[in-house]
Amino acid sequence: LNKSTTFYKYEFDTRFIDLILWYMDEGINEYTGDICIMLYYYFTVFYRNYDEASYLKLEEFTYNNFDKIDDPDKLNAITHMVNYCRRQAIAGSKAYEAKALGLFKFALEKGLWNKNNKLRPSVYRAIVSTAAGLGEYEWCRDFIDAYQSLQPEEHIISNNALCTARLLFEMKQYDEAINALSKVKQVDATYKYEADTLLIRIYYEQNQTEAYIDKVKAFKKWVGNNKKKLSSRYRVIFAEMAGYFERLIKLKLEPDEYAVRRMRQEIEENKELVNRLWFLEKLDGIVTPL
Repeated sequence: LNKSTTFYKYEFDTRFIDLILWYMDEGINEYTGDICIMLYYYFTVFYRNYDEASYLKLEEFTYNNFDKIDDPDKLNAITHMVNYCRRQAIAGSKAYEAKALGLFKFALEKGLWNKNNKLRPSVYRAIVSTAAGLGEYEWCRDFIDAYQSLQPEEHIISNNALCTARLLFEMKQYDEAINALSKVKQVDATYKYEADTLLIRIYYEQNQTEAYIDKVKAFKKWVGNNKKKLSSRYRVIFAEMAGYFERLIKLKLEPDEYAVRRMRQEIEENKELVNRLWFLEKLDGIVTPL
């Protein structure tokens, strides 16, 4: 799969995975000496099961054989593990956020991203988001400055502005964050999504209710108008998030204890909701009448 298009609409078939794993499991002893084949075997098991056990096997194999693995495969392994850690963090396992940042730092220290192997804009943003969310503001600012030139040239200005806004948001410097967002150009649709949802959250924090509601409506319209560009999975994810944005502001304006409990329960059960932890934090801040 072309990893640069995962945000967008495309079709693929994964029915061959079980056949590959059946073949490997039957003759695994024949391949234990082949680092490349075994690494991709662990990749495949990991993505089929996507659980703690398969993650730990991939992690152990990668670290034990790190010097024997080609740089692109090293980075592939780090990326796989980071994605898992960040999903676990969103699901509520805070320790995994620190683990994700540790993996990012490890890859940076090893020089896996360089002038010949550019940082994908989404990875650059993920590093900033992870560090800022953990409160490592100084390290995050240094990263933005030191590594921005390792991105594809057409992304540098807008991604730097977007990442700066993300850092400022975590530092609660909301006006400065809005100013940074004003410099973001829509190089691709990911910028539209990330800038809009960040601005929605800023408006909530600033109690700019009218601006918040208008931005949520505009975001919902954008999702609905981009059926050919966005994958069906992301359309569902974004529409779901927009729905929670709408419910949250209603509860803030007219607190209802039962409705707050119901929304919190839904979000606690939804381990993949974008901005999940932020929603839970805001619900905790809603004071319901006695």
